[in-house]
Amino acid sequence: MKNYMQLRGFSIFCIRYVFVDTAEHLYKRLFAGSGVRLKSVREYVKNGSELRIVICKIMKTDKEQFEMLVKQIRNDALILGHKDYDDMCRLLSNIEQGYGLAAE
Repeated sequence: MKNYMQLRGFSIFCIRYVFVDTAEHLYKRLFAGSGVRLKSVREYVKNGSELRIVICKIMKTDKEQFEMLVKQIRNDALILGHKDYDDMCRLLSNIEQGYGLAAE
């Protein structure tokens, strides 16, 4: 299941992404030694939820490595017992399809 989506943007250097993360901030550990730099990171969380939506920018040259690493967040989240992680990913996918927010 896909846990991220690429947003439309006008930058020639950067790509914007949205992805699902946990309260443990799994993405920080994964990206720390990877060489992929996240810019303009914003986290959104509903009160009482263990999951959060993260919006960030990356350099276009880091796209493939970013997408490989962000997929690992799902595996780690499920191992940590976040059973509702896939539900949040489905919601993100529905938003992407329903509103046409994804990049083409």
